[in-house]
Amino acid sequence: MHIVIPFALSVAAAALAQDAGYPAGTLVPEVDLGLQPTPLIVPQPFRGAVPQDLVLNLPPGFSARVFAHEGLRKPRFMAFDPNGVLHVANMGADQIVALPDRNRDGVADERIISLRGLKEAHSLLFYKGALYVAEEHQVIRVRDTNGDLVYEQEEVILPDVPWEGWHDTRTLVVDRRNDKMYLSVGSPCDLCRMDEGFQVVANTNNSVPHHPERGTILQFNPDGSDRRIFATGIRHTIGMDFHPQTNALWANHNGHDLEGRTRPPEWIDIVGDQDFMGYPLVHSHQVWSDFTIAGYEKVLPITRQDSLLAATQKRPVALVPAHYAPMGLHFYTGDQFPSRYHNTAFVAFRAGKAKLSSHPGYLVAALFSQPDGSDARMGSFITGFQAGQTQGDVWGFPVGLASDAEGSLYVTSDNRNHLVIKITYSPIGGSWKPQMPDTLSVGDALQVHATVRVERLVPDGGSPRLTADLSSLGGPDALPLVALDDQTYQLDTRLETADLPKGLYKVVVRLEQEVDGIFKGIDFIHSIALLPPDLSVFDESVAADWQLVGNSGAQMQVTGDGPIFYGTRAVAVAAEPKNFYTPWTIEFRPTAPVDPLGFAGVRFAFHPGDIEPPTFPIFVLFIDGLGVDLARDPEQFHLDFSRREWQVLEIPFTTFYQPNYYGPGLRDQVDWIDALRFEGNMTGTFHLDDVRLVTRIPAAPRVPTAISEVSDTDQPAAFVLAQNVPNPFNSSTTFRFALPQAADIELAIYNLAGQKVARLIRGWYAAGHYTAHWDGRNDAGLRLATGAYIYRLRAGEQVQVRKLLLLR
Repeated sequence: MHIVIPFALSVAAAALAQDAGYPAGTLVPEVDLGLQPTPLIVPQPFRGAVPQDLVLNLPPGFSARVFAHEGLRKPRFMAFDPNGVLHVANMGADQIVALPDRNRDGVADERIISLRGLKEAHSLLFYKGALYVAEEHQVIRVRDTNGDLVYEQEEVILPDVPWEGWHDTRTLVVDRRNDKMYLSVGSPCDLCRMDEGFQVVANTNNSVPHHPERGTILQFNPDGSDRRIFATGIRHTIGMDFHPQTNALWANHNGHDLEGRTRPPEWIDIVGDQDFMGYPLVHSHQVWSDFTIAGYEKVLPITRQDSLLAATQKRPVALVPAHYAPMGLHFYTGDQFPSRYHNTAFVAFRAGKAKLSSHPGYLVAALFSQPDGSDARMGSFITGFQAGQTQGDVWGFPVGLASDAEGSLYVTSDNRNHLVIKITYSPIGGSWKPQMPDTLSVGDALQVHATVRVERLVPDGGSPRLTADLSSLGGPDALPLVALDDQTYQLDTRLETADLPKGLYKVVVRLEQEVDGIFKGIDFIHSIALLPPDLSVFDESVAADWQLVGNSGAQMQVTGDGPIFYGTRAVAVAAEPKNFYTPWTIEFRPTAPVDPLGFAGVRFAFHPGDIEPPTFPIFVLFIDGLGVDLARDPEQFHLDFSRREWQVLEIPFTTFYQPNYYGPGLRDQVDWIDALRFEGNMTGTFHLDDVRLVTRIPAAPRVPTAISEVSDTDQPAAFVLAQNVPNPFNSSTTFRFALPQAADIELAIYNLAGQKVARLIRGWYAAGHYTAHWDGRNDAGLRLATGAYIYRLRAGEQVQVRKLLLLR
């Protein structure tokens, strides 16, 4: 079991943002839109067919409801006809369907099959009284002659579109100002040249008929004439739209598959006439693809012409995480949403970490920028399509985007739950600034503080009513907020949590107005995870209700001799496997299994001592029968047997999650902590210390956060504090000091205002030479900012002070 807190689109490059944009090759900086859990409204006609417990995360004031479901099979892109009737490419049924909402209740009244017998019909648009549909092999134009929403007259205006191989969905858009149409034509392969003789299927050597239009965006007149290649270097572009101010063509791109979870980033960019967009040579911004990967070597050799062509690839407007599968791209021009969304590009992402990506994904994002694409920022607008950790937990796959004349946004989901979802914004609106923690330890008092500003009310409605529902935390369910002025209200109270179990709790502030005798409004929601304190398993000794057991060649001793990470004692493990096939084991075992709810993972300090790892080392941590190999993934866990010093490992429980192949959506996970069992095949003595179950990762650092070692062979002659190395430093630095005699010491970090920000060591230490390490975090576990700091060592009455420089 574990607590899942709604996530936002996490982009590490945000800190690198610059006034003129963001550095080439980094991910687009993020904007926090303040998402909060919002139940998906399932109207009566769909109950029983659509689960009623689905939850999306939306900005405050937005709601989501199912608009259509019955008869939908892989609904993709959408378009409204001149009368406001939504039409959907029902690709899985080879149809175009019309979904009128004649009574304007936000639910489709019926499903009318407008066209049948199509082939991979993915996109559609209305232009000059006709409906245009892009199939995989052609573009057709059809007309409804009698107004029954069934289209009789059909003509092919763009025949012979190449379709063999991969990427056979075609996106069609129209430039209404210049009377031109554009069609995306994908590459047939994962990564291959588009030259004659090189076009193949997927990553095979199976050729497809050569066609110069593969891997391009085409331009043509609405009657199909003047067909030409507009842009090249395209693997698979699905989302396209014209900017409402500049009329420039914007598009997104799906990158190749085999370079790992983080490469290549997907791009969103402006596409100009005769632009080369990078594929298959480069990605990101002129970063060469990895042609050493099997199947990709077919692109070699790289010629001088290739290099010149690659140098023409411009920096994209935005780069997003690899394997996000960007789908629909839609510029919002309505007036219903807040003004910040006007002319903003909404982008649907159909994949994420549960498939190939390094980031969560499965969301709709809002891309903010200047009209020319500069100063781009992106924020998660709709998340929650994935309820758990695996692809089996994804209940919705967002694809198509469209907005109606009233400014509501529509989103299609083309898998698991085949839906059209309608997003609306309340006519009663406001904003709030909650000043509450996201997490709180059990027993700590919660100071509930928030400021709400009323920004929009229905004319001729009643006065606003603002209340707080604190019932989940044991408080009142309708605590009135205090008015500071006509528009500003404040919540300020204190709640005790001593009697509450660990779990996820909500503070809900409700803004309401009486309209025609009915109270309508919006909720502001802040989630707080009430966490247990870290559970110490070993701290100077094995914790009560735990025992330490060794088998098959492992002998343990709790001792003060040798390396000590914290305090005065650590576990020394003398290990020698019985034979090649039988690893030694040690276990920290509780007397009763521990419920992992509220804990994020396990943290421990490891010192390799004098162990000698074999050619193929094994060092596996098992919890609840699930194992993580700490030795074979050194980059993930930063374990280095050759580094003869303390190393802190933090292993999230999610690392143990494994797919269960006996059923879709099932997974094995840590349900109970039955033991912390280490298995290995190294020989020698290593050391463990500060073993804890922690409530967050990165965990709050142990006080002290330092690593200390005693040397008995060289008695210091003087009290010495050396300059830290390296200095300046970025991620970690080392302090060395010497004590000529035993003393009560403290090593601490201060800012230039004289405030203590981190205590590294405090306690009684024997005479000797010591080494301490610091990772640039304060006592709360937060990264400190760039700047100069003072480090001060006190030993009895003696004090030494030096200065260091931290660079981020």
